Formats: sequence, C-alpha cells, structure tokens
Amino acid sequence: MAERIFRIRNVFSQGQIQKTLDLLDDYRENPFKPGWKFTTVSFPDSSNVFWNLDLKRDTFFTEELFTTIKETIETEFNELVELYDVYANGHTAGSRGDMHRDGPDNFRTFLIYCNREWNIEHCGGTVFFDEYKNDYITHQFIPFDCIYFHANVEHFSQTVSHSFRGLRTSIAFKLKLAT
Repeated sequence: MAERIFRIRNVFSQGQIQKTLDLLDDYRENPFKPGWKFTTVSFPDSSNVFWNLDLKRDTFFTEELFTTIKETIETEFNELVELYDVYANGHTAGSRGDMHRDGPDNFRTFLIYCNREWNIEHCGGTVFFDEYKNDYITHQFIPFDCIYFHANVEHFSQTVSHSFRGLRTSIAFKLKLAT
C-alpha cells in the first residue's frame, strides 16, 4: 500500500503558498466571486455534507500550481499527468468525509493541505485503507504538505475536532495518467 500513497513536502514556493491562501480568503470574502457551497458529499447516499469550491476556472490553480505539480510528479514518480478537475474542500468542527475512491487506477489525486496554521489536536488528516494489511493509515494535516495517491485507494477526511473554529481546507487536483 505504501507505494500507492506518497507524502511530498516543499513542493511550492512561498509566493505560491501566499497566493493560494490569499485567493482562498478572497473566495470566502468577495461576494462577487462564485464561492463555497455547502452541498458536497463523498458519494450520493451520504449524510456527511461538507464545503466545496470549484477552481477549474481559476488559472492560478489550473496553470501555475498545476505546472508545478506536473513537474514534481514527472521528476519524483516518472509519471505524466493531465488535469481532469481541481477544487477545494472545506470541513468545519465535527465534519468529515466518507470512505470513497476518487477514480480508477489510471487516475491520481494530488491533495494539498491549505490552512495557514494547524494544531495536530484538531485532527483533520486523511485516512487511507490498506486493503493488503486490512488496516488504516492516517496522514496528519500539515499545512502545505501534499499527498499524491492512486485514485482507487479508499480514503476519507478525518473528523475535525470541535476545538477548531475555522475551515479545514484542502485542494484536490484530480489527474489522469497521460497516454
């Protein structure tokens, strides 16, 4: 299982991190931008609703950040990828996702944890199911760490602690292996 899930650090420049945080803040605060929607679920029958922000029309994410991600994946994993989708997810105290898969084996997910600061006691990491060991692996939420994984690996966002009063934010780049 470990060879299908990778934590990557120091992917983005300080300028890219700051611009990401500023844009996410702007989407929350600017009434003229299409913003966050509290309508997203991991699968159709779920009752665990969380926040979602479509980023496909924002060229900072689809061009600048994606170029950095694409180059990192090619260098580190020798995989060529194409952008399929990009969006932000948000979880508030007590919320979580459900166990799900993002797609078939020829797809990948590149997840970025996007809060300015995070206290480990707030939980909010990503839990993966290791089908070979019949066990769970948790990647803790560390701001601007990234998780790159095969889209067919089952996972869910861990419940956010009630002591956290903000929006636990991640950005998911859904990628397809280039043929």
